[in-house]
Amino acid sequence: MEFRIVVWNLHGLSHAADPARLQLAAKAFRTLAEDKEIAAFALVELGTDSILEYLGNALGPEWMPCFGAIRGGYSENGLLLNTEKLSATTLPLTTDPYFPRGRTIKIGREPAAVFQVNYNMKPAFLIAVVHFKAEQGRSDDYTRKCLAAWLRTELEQLLANSTVPVVIVGDFNGEPYEEMFGPDGFCAFRRADAALRSQGSLKLYNPMWRLLPDQLTVTARRAQSDGAERRLPA
Repeated sequence: MEFRIVVWNLHGLSHAADPARLQLAAKAFRTLAEDKEIAAFALVELGTDSILEYLGNALGPEWMPCFGAIRGGYSENGLLLNTEKLSATTLPLTTDPYFPRGRTIKIGREPAAVFQVNYNMKPAFLIAVVHFKAEQGRSDDYTRKCLAAWLRTELEQLLANSTVPVVIVGDFNGEPYEEMFGPDGFCAFRRADAALRSQGSLKLYNPMWRLLPDQLTVTARRAQSDGAERRLPA
């Protein structure tokens, strides 16, 4: 099973605010969907639920919108899936993000959505679509680390009775060497083959990360990667 996931921040795209930009986005999505290896779009900052449905309709009847959920409400993160290849179930997150001592983290939007993705009607992996705090500075680095730790706890609870892999994508608003990817955050590593950018006008926005299942995997990935300068977390 091999396919591509396109990650895109829509920056609050809406029918009312900028219809011309929305039409350009739909055209770009159709162009990307022509690549037969693309099976999913992971989208953040949806703005309204209708945008996800609009883009799904623009792609065709085989594309299904999947809305993220947290505490019974919709999040601003979602998926568009090619149902000829995959299906998905939303896994609601049950807590607000919090700092280590329990104080709620407030960033003005829902920071994550989680989905179980199925292949041939069986669970294949979980995908977490994230949108973290954007500002730069020591306190914001710390907030992103705490957001990652919160989400990792949620994922571990979801995986209590499962061994499927986890993929983390989205708009991290941070650098690969930040502590949010280290042992006190996601405890994750970046796939070397997902760090490449397109040379054209359509490009993947962020690299892909996976929760760390075993230390040897990280060592092997580092050995295969081309850059000590990437400063991947342990």
